[in-house]
Amino acid sequence: MKDFIYALLPFFSNNPNERYRYLGYTWIPYDHGTYPYNVVLDVIKLIDSKATRWWVPRFILRLTQLFGNDNSVIRVRNRTIHNLHRWLTRGYFITDLKTKWEEDDVRIYGYFDGDIDKAIRKAENLIYNHYKNK
Repeated sequence: MKDFIYALLPFFSNNPNERYRYLGYTWIPYDHGTYPYNVVLDVIKLIDSKATRWWVPRFILRLTQLFGNDNSVIRVRNRTIHNLHRWLTRGYFITDLKTKWEEDDVRIYGYFDGDIDKAIRKAENLIYNHYKNK
């Protein structure tokens, strides 16, 4: 029973890496509380606001990500649950979030619409300018 409780705790976590895991790859490569961290977290929250439906709790989205996609951006464990997850999240999914060459060059890849893509490019430029003006 104890193992079962510890397995369920991440589904109700406030840690952004756990909270937004259903969106795909959401590990933020910056220290918590720094300006770049907050910029990337704002982009993830924007994607979350567009992806979630008002009537679906996040823990259901995390469960469909776990059982449909095996918490992976590549693997599909169960096609039916995977398709349900894609429908519930409107197809939004982060496939990669990383820094290239230097910490000022962040890249966010995934399946998004034009509004989110513009916000991502703006965030990338904000982080780049933040490190350039230091």
